[in-house]
Amino acid sequence: MTDWKNGRKGSSISNRLPKKDNNDPVSFEIVEHIATLSTNETGWRKELNIVSWNGTEPKFDIRSWKDDYSGVGKGVTIFLRMK
Repeated sequence: MTDWKNGRKGSSISNRLPKKDNNDPVSFEIVEHIATLSTNETGWRKELNIVSWNGTEPKFDIRSWKDDYSGVGKGVTIFLRMK
């Protein structure tokens, strides 16, 4: 899993982690980086990735990330429900 302080993969937990409704920290692992869609003047990048949030099945994710992955913006997670 990844912490918000040390980049894509790590095991320590930063004080900057967002919290879920039950006040547990949110964790993520970027399984595959697909594309950088845009970069703004402050270095934040909008990316399309396959991300596992809190150890769940990886899903497509479009979201803004700080250049060193220490911060994350609002985004959209997309998954297919197979019947």
